[in-house]
Amino acid sequence: MKILRAWIESSNTLCLDLRTKLEFKQRHLKRSTNIPLSQLVLRQSELPPKRLPFAVIEPVNEKGCSSWLIEQGWQVPWIVWEGNLDWKELETNRWVVAEDTAAAEQQHVLFQPSPFLSNHIELLEQQDKSSWTCLDVGCGSGRDIGWLLSRNKKWRACAFDYLAGAMVRTDLVVRNLSVGEQLDVLAQVKLTNSGLWQLISNSWWNEEHNQDIQELQDSQEEIVKRLAMVELENQDKSKLYELKELLDELLSNEKKKMYESGFDLILNIRFLSRPFLLNVPELLNVGGCFVISHFVDDERYDYKQPKKSLRLKSNELKELFGGMDQMEIIKDVVEEIEDGRPVNSVIILEHILLFCKQ
Repeated sequence: MKILRAWIESSNTLCLDLRTKLEFKQRHLKRSTNIPLSQLVLRQSELPPKRLPFAVIEPVNEKGCSSWLIEQGWQVPWIVWEGNLDWKELETNRWVVAEDTAAAEQQHVLFQPSPFLSNHIELLEQQDKSSWTCLDVGCGSGRDIGWLLSRNKKWRACAFDYLAGAMVRTDLVVRNLSVGEQLDVLAQVKLTNSGLWQLISNSWWNEEHNQDIQELQDSQEEIVKRLAMVELENQDKSKLYELKELLDELLSNEKKKMYESGFDLILNIRFLSRPFLLNVPELLNVGGCFVISHFVDDERYDYKQPKKSLRLKSNELKELFGGMDQMEIIKDVVEEIEDGRPVNSVIILEHILLFCKQ
């Protein structure tokens, strides 16, 4: 308990609970986040940046399991074995959340979204609407879209990525944050050089997002098997779509209405498709924002990946969108990510409707 008290008395608010989902649901520490030990390797993208320390609760039958985290470079100065926990004392001191309390429904995240996104989120949520729609192009690990949906229930979203692994990780993030009902589309697609979209698979995506205990306790191997990409039945995968055609293919008639006018936010984090950039104006609602943060070829920095052809050129976004009457650049910075590589982060607002959207 001495180690736990040290964490509680510190200003740190990050705690990883490695017990099973059922054990966590029955009772857990305030501010803690559950990733079952059996899922830890698969869900490591949900952990904090390695520069940030956090506490760990080890299952009673898995003492010492935190060694993997340390070997991989995470800082875990507060390691608490469940066998040393005095739950009655913690309950008396009101440091436990029980299953039958309202606080049990609160979600805490260990990971951080794109700093550029989180630093400017209030700017992106200024529109006075009953709901906001978002398109995440290249959703990757699902951290940005999961964080966005969990911070405000007004958000609805469609998310795409080319990698099967991204589908698995994003699915896990949104389900474990209990925001799956806000994600209307999650599909594996390829954005071609022509700017058209190829649908690879979405047939595994279950809009019901079953939350039964057994599913949430699946081992890493079972999760990968369950979420493995499957071939689309009766689908011509050589078919190419405009984005609106693709959404018509994937959305129910009821949900199509939410997206028929366009998106209030388009996220494009560390993914680059120049043909897609040209289509952004027609995809945004008036008052909507395009947020892009991608590696830039800056002479002040020498780095190898991604290669130069996959980087933004200096001032490329400024020159492209600055010449469009209906698009206004409201933020434009070059900043470093955690490993020191430079990214050009830009927010572009659509403020005048010069054409009629179909």
